[in-house]
Amino acid sequence: MQSITPFRSSEISRIQVGHLDSKFNRRFTNITSKRVGGGSRSNIRELSRQSRTRLIYKARNISGLMSMVTFTYPGIEWAETATGGDFMNDGKAVKNHLRKIRQLFTYRGIYGFWFLEFQKRGAPHFHFILSKTLENSDLDKIRKTWYKMVGTACPHHRTKGVDHQILRKPHAAGAYAAKYSSKSDQKTVPDRYTSVGRFWGLFGDLPTGSNEIQLPLKEMHKLVRIARAAQKSHCRARGYKHKFRDSGSGTGGLTLYNTGFALRYYLNQVYPDISQLPDFNITTQHCSYSSIPPSSLLSVAKSSA
Repeated sequence: MQSITPFRSSEISRIQVGHLDSKFNRRFTNITSKRVGGGSRSNIRELSRQSRTRLIYKARNISGLMSMVTFTYPGIEWAETATGGDFMNDGKAVKNHLRKIRQLFTYRGIYGFWFLEFQKRGAPHFHFILSKTLENSDLDKIRKTWYKMVGTACPHHRTKGVDHQILRKPHAAGAYAAKYSSKSDQKTVPDRYTSVGRFWGLFGDLPTGSNEIQLPLKEMHKLVRIARAAQKSHCRARGYKHKFRDSGSGTGGLTLYNTGFALRYYLNQVYPDISQLPDFNITTQHCSYSSIPPSSLLSVAKSSA
């Protein structure tokens, strides 16, 4: 009888504890699959559901956001007079304007995120959620820079092209992101518009995702139970049903909203040193053994289906 050597497989569990929420993810190593990553990506034409989820999570868990600045283009009748590029049709020219605006904020020590929308007239515009409020002198300089950057002959674009609003509530950035992601009519790319690229992104020195902490497997199980109980309690307090679907495997992971406080409270009792970090990732790795070699796992799964 032929002996079978046990195959060693590793499971890596990860919990990302944010300012308000938490994200769980686990993946297996040494297991072959026909799905191969990489390769050339197709052109972006819409804001996907996965991208909406990532945007809302990032917006809710970046602390210190204080203001919103909107950059708009002039009317379509002034598009032909623009010296900064055809903003009605050329996405590369629009993203070049976006890159310069990001550099303008980063130079002033400001971080945050941006997102792109299309108005009914077909022109794009940008929203920036920033970590600082702008003084009148800085705002006037930014308006002047934006007016020169677009380079149109519109007489009102000098004063009306940039709008500045102060966020009155501490969690308003997440609400803005959720509202933005739900406006599907402003995510539709016009037919004549080319090279739209990404719909949102981060910039500046963000206080997130720089700390990696290793914990035992038993602690990971306890953190999962705490997070599930915290979200269930949050849902019950607001009068809607709680449905916990464990989809933590893969690259997307499982996001549990309004659970960051409960996890930080527990970690403050057990690990007071790491609970003071602005944002951190908790990881663990454990091994399991199987008598089936990795090349046969896929075929066995097909035959048993």
